[in-house]
Order: sequence, then structure tokens, then C-alpha cells
Amino acid sequence: MANASIDLDLHLIERAKELTGESSSEAVVKLALRQLIASHQKGEMVSGIAELSDLEVQLGSPVIKPISRTFD
Repeated sequence: MANASIDLDLHLIERAKELTGESSSEAVVKLALRQLIASHQKGEMVSGIAELSDLEVQLGSPVIKPISRTFD
């Protein structure tokens, strides 16, 4: 793993520590980077799914829509 020196807003780091329960700045930054990457990948997957057309024909089987649930 490479070491990097970056300037960070200490108020943001402290707030992130409070919110996440992490005890070190390094842990907060690693968590933030992982979350950013995961969020981006999730967006790409959703976009990819949204672009699918004729899925039923391509799969050769019926596509069943999920049951809509309401929570009281």
C-alpha cells in the first residue's frame, strides 16, 4: 500500500469519525473512498439494467415484476 500526504479539513474528518465510529483519520478516508467507489459502481449497474430491453426474449423465459410492498 502506498503512503500519501493530503491536506484534509479537520472539521470534516472529526465529523466523519463521529458519524462512522472510526477512530482514525486513515480509517475514515479509506471508508469514504470505498463508499464512493461502491456508489459509482451501483449507479453503473442501475444504468446498465435500465438499458436492457426485450429481456424476456433474450432470456427465453418470462420476467416477473417484483411485488410492491408497503410498510405501515
